[in-house]
Amino acid sequence: MSSFNKKFLGEFYIIACAVLWGIISLFTLPLNGMGFSSAEITFIRSLFAAVFLGVFILVEDRGLFKISLRHLPFIAFMGIGCFMTVCMLYTLSIEENGSSVAAVLMYTSPVWTVVISRFLFKESVTWLKISVLIGVVGGCAMLSFGGELRLSFKGIAVGLATGLFLALYGICGKIAGQKYQPETVTFYVFLFSALAGFFVAMAWRLPVKIGENPISLAYFVGLAGLSTAAAYLLYSAGLKTVSAGKASMLSTLEIIVATIVGIVAFKVNVGIVGYLGIAVTILSLVLLELVDCKKTKEM
Repeated sequence: MSSFNKKFLGEFYIIACAVLWGIISLFTLPLNGMGFSSAEITFIRSLFAAVFLGVFILVEDRGLFKISLRHLPFIAFMGIGCFMTVCMLYTLSIEENGSSVAAVLMYTSPVWTVVISRFLFKESVTWLKISVLIGVVGGCAMLSFGGELRLSFKGIAVGLATGLFLALYGICGKIAGQKYQPETVTFYVFLFSALAGFFVAMAWRLPVKIGENPISLAYFVGLAGLSTAAAYLLYSAGLKTVSAGKASMLSTLEIIVATIVGIVAFKVNVGIVGYLGIAVTILSLVLLELVDCKKTKEM
């Protein structure tokens, strides 16, 4: 397979991941309605995803379980310091800022990624990337600012931290992907997240709660199987051929998918500004892709 086709396939993986992340509300909102907290949802999500991936590895290739002990702290940081932290910070950000501002602040992650990648991977920061970043963040802002706007120093700090740790996950995934297959990385990420989440969520109380809401198992299976295990496998696979900065930008398609799900499934009204935000975000990413494809073909 040519380098162009590999890169295109990697971008397809990232976009498919963004779609699976975007439908997450179809699972989490019903679970919230049943009384499950963010910590409980994050724990069960991580546990089920680790089990799914573990079974998959057992069937396909048990060698994928092999990992160097010296790399475990790094993978543990991805699971606890990145994945679980993002889930918890995002919930706190919504409480402090409201869902609209929280979404915009989380999607500052491409900015963090481009800046950090400049120093770690020597990825170039071009005027095109800067323009696309402005377009993507601006489009997400237009899309999200449909509700009440409330800001505080604590809220802004928590929101920016959410974006930072989301960026760190992508950057760490890029590094881990140089040594291990996506299945190995994502399995251990969710395993460590589940181990830490057991205590945070006080998981020993969950069997009774699930027993009172047996339908919740179906939502947890969908959340863990589609929006977690499959999504993060695709993201890790995409990072093998796509730069961390571009992957972060492409993943902002999640907010567009999430908005469409909100409009169709939950009758959310985003207004004309919201639809303009969708258009600005998509056009910015299309511009990035067209220029990038042209450069790749010329090489």
